[in-house]
Amino acid sequence: MKLLNKYIYVFCMVHLGLNMVNAQQKGIDISKKQSVRIDPKNTIGLNVSDVFDEITFIPLETTKESFFGKIKRLEVTKDRFIIYDQDTRAILIFDKMGKFISKINGAKISDDKDNAIDEFRLVMEDMRTLISLQSGKNLFTFDLNGKLVNKGHTKDNTPKYDYLIPDSSTGIKFNKKIDSTYFELSLYDGGGKILNKFFPFAIEQILNDNMINSGKSLFYSGRPGRAFYTRYYDYNIYEIGPDKAELSFQITLPAVNSLPRDFMSNPSYKGKKMEFLLKNTDLYFGIYNVFQSGNNLFFNLSTFGQGKRSFIYNLKNNALVAVSDLAPDHTSYFLPVTDAGAFDEYNNVGFSQYVEGYLYTSYSSLAAFMFKQQSANKKPQYNEILTRYFKTQSKKSNPIIVVLKPKNG
Repeated sequence: MKLLNKYIYVFCMVHLGLNMVNAQQKGIDISKKQSVRIDPKNTIGLNVSDVFDEITFIPLETTKESFFGKIKRLEVTKDRFIIYDQDTRAILIFDKMGKFISKINGAKISDDKDNAIDEFRLVMEDMRTLISLQSGKNLFTFDLNGKLVNKGHTKDNTPKYDYLIPDSSTGIKFNKKIDSTYFELSLYDGGGKILNKFFPFAIEQILNDNMINSGKSLFYSGRPGRAFYTRYYDYNIYEIGPDKAELSFQITLPAVNSLPRDFMSNPSYKGKKMEFLLKNTDLYFGIYNVFQSGNNLFFNLSTFGQGKRSFIYNLKNNALVAVSDLAPDHTSYFLPVTDAGAFDEYNNVGFSQYVEGYLYTSYSSLAAFMFKQQSANKKPQYNEILTRYFKTQSKKSNPIIVVLKPKNG
């Protein structure tokens, strides 16, 4: 099914959600939770300038070496964009102005051409950010200029953590067995000492089952040393830190859009969750890409249907906005800030990062030139960067990074 291939990833035994009503289990602080009731079919329309103070478009330099098709994953550091291109199995590095820096070509570093590079992660070593990637049986580490720092065998060089919370030395491992009990998350300090563990589960509960999610589950919450965490088949948003886990937001959807309350515990759904969701496309089956900026909560809902997926909820006035409905205006040079509604990139990924008060997303040059043509009657006054881009580039050029600063109100 096309939607299945493009919109979700199927993970078995990666990190596992339990019953969605089990928010009050031991070790989870619920004292500060905020209840958020939303109806995805009842959203308001706003201009992009009503939501964002700043919108910046950064075309990525297109050269023979830097040319690529689509951003599969975007990571943002202080002075770099790091991009994984699945089509060429390569990692490309650009500076924050979009200038090409370097390319890590999976085909050149791997002995196994069919498994050149599957993913990468950012790691902290000796107080600097490095790119860690696995290719075949080898683990490589590169600096942010694409220079090889270390090469080793994965057996001896397994990354210490699955996720490192930004602005901290706290590392997280998924599905770690500790003292005969499995935990969805276990937290460690920089020396590898366990700090805490959350969400115990019985391994028998998820064996021979299919767990479906829309991507990663940990997102920087904006508070140093803490991260938002979302679980399979669960509408709750947790905040995780070395000292405790809190239930931050409890999302409630209309019954017609909600999973059965016993979806995880009823054995009749075991091994048949995918089948059930494909037959019930009005249902949302999870939440991801969670970011908070001031009073605005950004999040995506997972669905196999054609309904709206990405939302902005104002915690102050309870207004719900669908990102796909944001109307371009002079602040964005009458260009959409995402390709939602016209292409699939934003619907698949959502906002990629939230770093130092800015959200990051992207869309293709094909989309950019189409949006330019559609808005020609508005007679937009492009800045120097966009003027040069539209004059010298084409629909086949590299994608554009879109940087947005949300309003705090």
